[in-house]
Amino acid sequence: MRRFNRGLIGLVATLIMIGLSPSAAQAMPSTAPAAAPPACASLEGCYRYADMQAFYDRVIGMIREFSTASYNNMPQPNAYYYIVSGDSMAGGPDCSVATASAYFLCPTNDSIYVGQDQLWEFYNGAGDAAAAFGIAHEWGHHVQLAAGVPKYTSTRADKIKAENQADCIGGAFLKYLDGQGILEPDDYDDMNTILPAIASAEGPERDHGTVQERFAATRYGLDNGLSNCSVFFPNAPLIT
Repeated sequence: MRRFNRGLIGLVATLIMIGLSPSAAQAMPSTAPAAAPPACASLEGCYRYADMQAFYDRVIGMIREFSTASYNNMPQPNAYYYIVSGDSMAGGPDCSVATASAYFLCPTNDSIYVGQDQLWEFYNGAGDAAAAFGIAHEWGHHVQLAAGVPKYTSTRADKIKAENQADCIGGAFLKYLDGQGILEPDDYDDMNTILPAIASAEGPERDHGTVQERFAATRYGLDNGLSNCSVFFPNAPLIT
């Protein structure tokens, strides 16, 4: 990508393989002053570990632009929390403690938690688009809350379908970036290579889609856009 090189599928891999771990962190709400971004034309390879809040702030801005372009009245999440290595915070009612390994939306307070260590692992190990896609996936859960999707997710199969829909929303975010001239063709080329490599991460007790499902859902969002991600739960359309 011209701004996000290399990355969609690295994120899909790491989202499947990496969970929360008990490392420490510090919470920084979205109302805190934005970190100064490095002076780089591209986000790829521009940020150091210490710069991850600046990268996070940049991606949040792009997601807000995507939201504004897609909706007339979609509210934003209550907060975007950035968690610095070295501290921790409560992840909202009924949610896990957020640490530097956090990457989740807490539905009970409609807030997104992203930790410095996990963000850096995605960014440094898989590419900037990987990390950005992950944030968009969590924002997708916020969109589902606003649309009323959770009331249709009483079974584990339904919850997996909701995760696939969040991947679709992440793909739609990348479609939006592509429309802005940001993506490049080779950003999609690694998908057929990386997905088989991570297939073993899926087991019978999975809480996300299979590799094939996640690939298909992300590709569907990329090809068809946000409104068509409603196909997962037609009774709770994402855009009305």
